[in-house]
Amino acid sequence: MKNLKEVRMRNKLTQAEMAKILNISQPVYSRWENSTFEPSLKHLINISQKFNVSVDYLLGNDRTQVLNLSFVSDAKRKTINLILNANENELAQFLAYFSGLNIGKNLQLENLLNNKN
Repeated sequence: MKNLKEVRMRNKLTQAEMAKILNISQPVYSRWENSTFEPSLKHLINISQKFNVSVDYLLGNDRTQVLNLSFVSDAKRKTINLILNANENELAQFLAYFSGLNIGKNLQLENLLNNKN
């Protein structure tokens, strides 16, 4: 698996910790990382959702960088993931919620969210 180790290292996890997060054994995870065994599509989707990367990235078909959130608190990481995975209606609600904030900062946030699509 081309980028699985990179995802793990960026999140400062051991193979054992990564395996526990994915509900698999450490030897199975090690085989995935060393490309001696391939994870199922179900597992690929699970990894992509938990670590905010595309399946294409995990397979090495997409060289887009992984979003490094290792320095961000868990609460902020959850908020960032909610924003990144929000649909158009949810983004509109999010922006409406923050409409009372400083207009300049709100426009920057709106531009950032619009570039997501």
